Amino acid sequence: MYPFENYIKLILMTDSKKKKTEKPITRDMMSMDNEKLLDYIQNQKFGSIEEINDFIKSNVIGKKIDEIIPTKKENLSDREKSDELIYKAYNSNEADGIRLANEALKIDPSNVRVLNFLAEHSKKVEDAFQIYKKAVDFGKEQLGANYFIENTGHFWLMIDSRPFMTAKLGYADCLGAMGRINESIKEYQEMLVLNPGDNQGIRYILGSKLLQSKRYTEYLALHQQFDDENSAGWLYNYALCLFITGGASPKANKALQNAYKCNKHVLKIFTGKEKAKDAMPGYYSPGDVNEATDYLMGNFNLWNSYPQSFSWLFQFSATLKR
Repeated sequence: MYPFENYIKLILMTDSKKKKTEKPITRDMMSMDNEKLLDYIQNQKFGSIEEINDFIKSNVIGKKIDEIIPTKKENLSDREKSDELIYKAYNSNEADGIRLANEALKIDPSNVRVLNFLAEHSKKVEDAFQIYKKAVDFGKEQLGANYFIENTGHFWLMIDSRPFMTAKLGYADCLGAMGRINESIKEYQEMLVLNPGDNQGIRYILGSKLLQSKRYTEYLALHQQFDDENSAGWLYNYALCLFITGGASPKANKALQNAYKCNKHVLKIFTGKEKAKDAMPGYYSPGDVNEATDYLMGNFNLWNSYPQSFSWLFQFSATLKR
C-alpha cells in the first residue's frame, strides 16, 4: 500500500470544498473525484506528508477535478468509459441522466455506480429493490472476501467501498419500504459493523426501525453506541423509548427535557402550538423548524403507535408554563 494513502484520504475528506457545479455535488460524484485524485497523487511519488499537503493546498482545494487532472482520452477500459458517463449523468437533468446511465450500463453491466443511479431514479420501489440487489451482489463480488476481512471497521475511509455501501443502504431502505422491516434492520446493522463511524447516518434510520419493531434492548444498545449524539431526532426517540419501557419516569422526563432543549419546535408541533412545514425541507439547521419537520415526517407514525405518549407530551408541555 502506498505509505501516505490513508493520510491522503483523510485530507480529501476534511479539506475538500464544494465545487461550483450545475447541481449540488453528490456523494457518488465526490467519491469518483476522490478516486481519480488519489490515483493521481499516488503516481506523483511524493517523498513526505508535507509535500502531499503542499500539493493539495496549492493545486487541489477549490478546484474542479478536470482542472487538476488531465482528462484521459485514449485506452479507456470499459469501467472507465462507464464511469465517465455516469459522472455526466449525475450532473445532468433526470431524463438525460437516465439516458446516459443506460448507455453506461451497456458498456459495463456490473458497474455498481450505474446501478445505484438507475435504482435512485426508479419509479417503483420493487424495481429499485431489484436493481439495488444486483448492485450489492456485484459490489460484494468485486471487493472480494479478503477486502471485508481487512477493512471491516473503517469501510467509509476506503473510497472504493462507497458504491457498495451506497447500494447496501438503498437495498435496506427498499426492504423497509416494502414492509420487510426485520430484513432491513439486519442490513443496517451489518453496515454499522462495516463502518461504526456511521458516515451515512444509518443510526437514525436503524433506531426508528428498532423502536417500530419493539426491539427495545437492541435500540438502547445502539443509543449507547452513539451516546454523544445530540440531534433532535436522536434525543426525541430516546425519550420515547424510555417512556414506552418505563412510563413517565424521572429518567424519561429528563430525556424529554434534553430533547426539548435541542429543538423546541418538535414538541410545539406535537402539541398544536406550531405548524409543521407543508413539505419535506431540502435542508435544515440544528434546532430549527425544518429539522423538526424532517424528524416528524419520518417518525410521527412511530409516536402515533403509542397514543399514550401524546398525553405525556401535553403534560410535559404544561409544566413549561410554570
